[in-house]
Amino acid sequence: MRKKNYKGAKVSKRVVAKCEGVCRTYDAIQYAYANLLSETEEVKSFQVNVLLQGLEEGAYTSDFVITKADGNLMVRECVSRKHLTKPMTTKLLDVSRNYWKSHGVSDWGIVIEEGCRHMNKADMRKGMLLKGKVGAEEKIYELISDISISMKAVDYLDMPECISNRVSVSMSQSEQALYDRMADEMILEYGEGQDIDAVNAAALSNKLQQMANGAVYDESGNVRNIHDRKLDALEDLIESANGKPLLVAYWFKHDRERILKRFPARDIDSKKDIDDWNAGKIPVALIHPASAGHGLNLQEGGSTIVWFSFTWSLDLYQQLNARLYRQGQKHTVIIEHLVTDGTVDEDILRAIERKDNTQNAMIEAVKARIGGMADDGRSNDEGI
Repeated sequence: MRKKNYKGAKVSKRVVAKCEGVCRTYDAIQYAYANLLSETEEVKSFQVNVLLQGLEEGAYTSDFVITKADGNLMVRECVSRKHLTKPMTTKLLDVSRNYWKSHGVSDWGIVIEEGCRHMNKADMRKGMLLKGKVGAEEKIYELISDISISMKAVDYLDMPECISNRVSVSMSQSEQALYDRMADEMILEYGEGQDIDAVNAAALSNKLQQMANGAVYDESGNVRNIHDRKLDALEDLIESANGKPLLVAYWFKHDRERILKRFPARDIDSKKDIDDWNAGKIPVALIHPASAGHGLNLQEGGSTIVWFSFTWSLDLYQQLNARLYRQGQKHTVIIEHLVTDGTVDEDILRAIERKDNTQNAMIEAVKARIGGMADDGRSNDEGI
């Protein structure tokens, strides 16, 4: 939705199938949605930038008025995720919805880029009341609903290829036996204050994940080394990169410590770190998924991510990958996953691949491996 006779710097004028007249679009989302409509069988025709007659707010247009194959109309407004919580945006969306409702159109919705959540009510006013409060943005996204369509960046941006690889490593028989004994008995005894134990399924999953990485915390918080298989695999990747920068994701503190002990790596923590990475000055960079949130731009410094250890959080996994695989990336992005065979690593990667972002996925994966057990709490081991 925009003002009539809007003069946009990115205006595109073209002929698109099913569009009545010249298809003028003013941003990437509108451009991509026009393409989608032209290819949708349920759409008979559509108009772009349709004037809303007689508005008190001024002369504004709706992005898409669509005639469906059954003759009914639907209306779609395109909006960027970052603008959803702005007062003027929410006001105009509410104006559009009410305008078309008064004209007998009940199928009204918004089109946003991927990342905004689907909601249950088109109640923009209620959303605005929450602006400025803790968790307000998330709550607003919970309020807007089946009125939204989510579009991936690859749908409207010229993105390079993204390749996902699995690099399998295997423990020795003795190392695997240690892992299996922990999975079966939930405890490894090394002496007073040095035992490795788990009180429930969540804690066991945590301990097994650490062991798959090569080290584990005992009950006193000390690190006990189990194997170096992933470190060896990481060394191979660094050598094969021939100086090409690698962004290495880790989860546990001892993962980071062991990597730094073996390789001349550097954390991505400060603005200077980010600038140096993007300038190609850091051959091996370390990053924790929880610190790699929205808006962190690292695409200029490299195009290879190595997951040394994993997270069950699908959101954190996707957000970290999006630090390199994003607009402005000029090279094919390679995502390497270091997976220890016969361990919980396989369960985590499987859950990620099927986009299972639930805590239940972790619990059920452990139960399936050890034959079922009751869970009565969460692990105290922190990833950061």
